[in-house]
Order: sequence, then structure tokens, then C-alpha cells
Amino acid sequence: MQSFFIGIGAVIASALPYILTKYFDVANTAPAGEIADSVRYAFYFGGAVLLLAVGWTVISTKEYSPEERGHYELALAIENNELTDKRRRELIDT
Repeated sequence: MQSFFIGIGAVIASALPYILTKYFDVANTAPAGEIADSVRYAFYFGGAVLLLAVGWTVISTKEYSPEERGHYELALAIENNELTDKRRRELIDT
């Protein structure tokens, strides 16, 4: 799924200067040594989307304490019948 979103993002990013020029009348030419407005705005748009995605991830992702993680690993080991006495003590102590 990650590769899918990377691919879609690359296609949109490469098409955005064209879309800005064709549908929003943003200039796609610039004097020598300068960057066209369509490319500049596409870059700003991509940066904003990136920051929003990172912010969403930070806000919506729960961070588990070591105790919660230990309980999860213990339950998973029990479920998979992989619990040895040594491993049980390790997981309970965390």
C-alpha cells in the first residue's frame, strides 16, 4: 500500500505544474535563472501536503508504554503457543 501511495504522489507531483498552468492560469515560463510560478506553487503545495500528513500521523498514532507493549507481547506469545518459562518471566518483568 505504501508503494501505491508513493506512486500516486509522484504522478500527481509531476502533473501539478501542468494542472496549475492549464486550469488555473498560473505562468509556466520564467526569465532565465528563475523558477516558473507553476513549479514554485506545486512545490509549496507538495510541502504543505507533506506537513499535513506528518501532523496527522503524529496526532492520530497512539504510543504504547513499555508495560502495554509487554502485555501485548505476552498475549501474542500465548496465542501462538511460543511461551517458554524464560520468555514468560521476561515479558512479565517489563
